[in-house]
Amino acid sequence: AFFRKKLPFRPLNLPPPPSHMPLQTFLETVTIGQAVPSEPQTIRTVREDETVGKALELLSKYRLLSMPVTSKNGSDEEEYKGVVNISDIIFKTVFHPAFARPSAELKTMSEAQFKKKIEDAILKMPVSKLIGERPESRNLFVFHPSDTIATVSEYFSNGTHRVLVKGPGRGSN
Repeated sequence: AFFRKKLPFRPLNLPPPPSHMPLQTFLETVTIGQAVPSEPQTIRTVREDETVGKALELLSKYRLLSMPVTSKNGSDEEEYKGVVNISDIIFKTVFHPAFARPSAELKTMSEAQFKKKIEDAILKMPVSKLIGERPESRNLFVFHPSDTIATVSEYFSNGTHRVLVKGPGRGSN
């Protein structure tokens, strides 16, 4: 089963603080670049005009829970719009008017009819419709290797679950 497979875990390269240094000082001294493994990583993205079905396909293919949403800004550069994650898709499906209240129609549908309804209501929708539905998908916090662990920790303590570390040698699309 999927949940029994061990996923690759890349621990932080964070050295223990010197015994004479308070933890807060240590966290304000160590940078993300020192703590995050330095091998370049590919940043997997989905364009805002792609369908939710395509986003699900990419999330599954790369075994991700979330990915940045981008748009082309007229040049070759991608502009970040937000984040889409599996929770956004589940939330949108569960609370979609077509599924929120079990109706007589839903109770009598065949499996094929139900799949078609999900495809029409959710999977064909552009990813851009999911951005901002939940607080987690509204913002994409980007940090640079020179930012301190203390800076990122502050965001995590305020409810952020994922951040992007971008900079020299830090992956691209």
